[in-house]
Amino acid sequence: MAAPQPARISWEDLALTAGERLRARRHELKLTMRDVYLTTVQIAKKEGDNEEFIVRPSRLSDVEIKGQVPNIYRLYSLAVVYDISLLELLSWYGIHCELMPKVAAHATGR
Repeated sequence: MAAPQPARISWEDLALTAGERLRARRHELKLTMRDVYLTTVQIAKKEGDNEEFIVRPSRLSDVEIKGQVPNIYRLYSLAVVYDISLLELLSWYGIHCELMPKVAAHATGR
């Protein structure tokens, strides 16, 4: 008898779970949404005044509650603010960078 297959998780469920984890981490660090916003403004300044790095409170709320997926710049900022590796944060969204060589070999046949 074949082993049962793990349940597939939808993209929306992964994003919501990631948002919930981000919210839990923010609470663990005792940060308000405004704290996150102000810190990401400083990150944006450090990155050449690139506003893509800024995580506004309304956007953070959408990420935490609605499961909206942040762009790569905002993911970077959140990783910095929450003191977690970007690779770990990406894994919360189902992107497992450590598997890239295996995925590439499978996808390209090399």
